[in-house]
Amino acid sequence: MPVAGRALRNSPDDVVALTEQQVRSRLPQGDQLVMSIRKDDLTRQDMYGEDVELTRLVESTDGGVIVIGLSYDRRDAVRVFNQVCPECGSTDAHLLGPADEHVAAGLRAEASLYQCADCGTAWDA
Repeated sequence: MPVAGRALRNSPDDVVALTEQQVRSRLPQGDQLVMSIRKDDLTRQDMYGEDVELTRLVESTDGGVIVIGLSYDRRDAVRVFNQVCPECGSTDAHLLGPADEHVAAGLRAEASLYQCADCGTAWDA
């Protein structure tokens, strides 16, 4: 959900926090991951390499933020050892499941969500 830069500059409230709350309320019950992405969060590789579409989306907010949310079911989490946690370097992780109908159709076959068994960090790969 895009939040325009002018909304951030002109609002006395924390628009990003309110938008994150709205995204959470629309997701199905269960474990949820909601994050905000600003232009400053993008790396040079994101901007000119693999994530050009994401860069375009963030830049379309004119200094604003993109809020992304997803939910996942951990009941059948599979333990994997072929992923490296970006925070602590552990190779002990849980595959949080295949993407469901709430993930954009074009990303379902490509995106998998993992969570580190040691520190709890979640990432996609």
